[in-house]
Formats: sequence, C-alpha cells, structure tokens
Amino acid sequence: MTEPLKEIGQKELVVSATHATRLKEFTCKTCGYLMDACSPSEQGVNPPEVGDYAFCMNCAAVLLFNSDMSLRHATEEDLIAEDPDFVLYIFKMQRDIRRGMAIIKRMEN
Repeated sequence: MTEPLKEIGQKELVVSATHATRLKEFTCKTCGYLMDACSPSEQGVNPPEVGDYAFCMNCAAVLLFNSDMSLRHATEEDLIAEDPDFVLYIFKMQRDIRRGMAIIKRMEN
C-alpha cells in the first residue's frame, strides 16, 4: 500500500514498502552498509532493470545493476556516458540522501 507522506506543491513524497524489490545482498564498498532491497525513487512501481542506477542509502554511493541484477559501484566512465542532465540529477539525489542521513544522525544523538 502506497501512502502519501507529505504533499509538496504538485508532487507527493511516498513511502512504498509494497514496491520494494529484494536484491542479492550487497555490501557498499564505500561505507560497509548491507543492502538487500530497493524501492523506486519516483512514484513508479517497476522493478529495477539492468543498467538502472541505485544509491547506497547510508553514504549515497552511486550504484548500477549488473546483468545478474547484482549491484556494483558506478565508475566515472559510466557517468560520462550518460546525458549531462541525468548526471546532474544523480548528483542532486546524492546530495539529498546525504542531507537526510545527516539529519537522521543528528536526531539519534
């Protein structure tokens, strides 16, 4: 069940546990965070596909889905091959994840 969290202008932020996709366990090489699921970043419900990007929700490392649907860290070459506007979107997502994690860590202390 998808429930609106907060309405912002024309968009809604949603939390959607029902649209989570189970993954092969992956440990982020940057921070050591263990991941075993992902959720769509937008309101879409499609499972990830080969070549889709993902983020470590602990440190915001940029990840890519391999052909076996395992994750790997994206390289500079991966990003250079993308549309510059899309890469800018990726960097904005990283910034937002890092800001959110910093707020959560401050709340925990």
